[in-house]
Amino acid sequence: MKRIDEKQEELLKNEEKNTQAKEENIENSDLKIVNNKIVDKDGFVVSETTITKEEEKSDIFVEVDGYRQRYVKKAKIFKYLGFGMMIIILAAFVVLMIFITSLPDYLQWTFLGICIALVVGVFVYNYLSKRYLNNQAREYVTKYYETVINHMFKDEKYSEVTINPKGKVDDSFFTNTRLYKDIVSTRSRNVSTFKYKEKEYVFAELSAQVVGVKKLEPIFIGKVLKLNIELPLPGRIVGQIRSGSNLVVPINDVDGLDIIESGDNFVIYSNLNKAKHYIGKEFVNLFKNFKVDKKLLDVTVAVNSEGITVCLDCDDSVMTLPVDGKFNISQINETKTAVENALELIDVILAKILK
Repeated sequence: MKRIDEKQEELLKNEEKNTQAKEENIENSDLKIVNNKIVDKDGFVVSETTITKEEEKSDIFVEVDGYRQRYVKKAKIFKYLGFGMMIIILAAFVVLMIFITSLPDYLQWTFLGICIALVVGVFVYNYLSKRYLNNQAREYVTKYYETVINHMFKDEKYSEVTINPKGKVDDSFFTNTRLYKDIVSTRSRNVSTFKYKEKEYVFAELSAQVVGVKKLEPIFIGKVLKLNIELPLPGRIVGQIRSGSNLVVPINDVDGLDIIESGDNFVIYSNLNKAKHYIGKEFVNLFKNFKVDKKLLDVTVAVNSEGITVCLDCDDSVMTLPVDGKFNISQINETKTAVENALELIDVILAKILK
């Protein structure tokens, strides 16, 4: 009874912290829409973006595109200042070369000293501005991921959401799925965790590389959702649903596996005796329900004794943070839907395995 009370108390504290954080975020937000433009609390326009769609009036769009434009404006200012300083130095050198012989010695040395000081100043400016802009870029990346992940997992069905934009996972996080052979390394970022139906999930952005002809080549780039749970399985299940893109790499770690379900654009393999029971009609229909296209290239699923993983293989445009272009809120909502489909898929097969 004591353990239950302690758990309830801990959950209440976490809920209180989450509520407080949300309230602080609302109070600290100084961006809003006026005349279809994003402006700050003083009424100054912070974004050149014109609001053209209803969904662009949402809080997430206003926040993210506001952050993006603030960063872009600062980058442009420093770029133009650096360019202006180079013009001044060039003009000073031209003037010095033209008139240097007609000037007294002390003025020649004075002008030369000024030119040298300007050159040194430019190097110092470039160093400091680069460091400043790098910090601004990191701040933008952090705010982007925090805002987007909070948007994706804001529903009441999710709890205990943690966000770590700089987070990384071990290679085994992906290699243990046994989807692709000969993976030599992985890179990851934006690692988040959350609870859904009392089970903890990990959600991360990840790329996996294999040895190519002359260098390492990516075999997967996208978002990975994983439920770490011990399952009573003596074998494994892997599957893939593909778009028509030539960027899709078919899963190839299928030695010793049989095809148990297939269609025009999907295939599911397994070496389990009860695979047909686990992969029923409901699972297949959910799997086929993923909207694969030019953005979501393919979806793979891996089920083994270490857990269940769903991988969303995405086009570069989905994985790249918006800088020069407008924030694509539709793209985020499509990813949110894909994650919800993945969770439903995991629910179905998990219920069959644990039954």
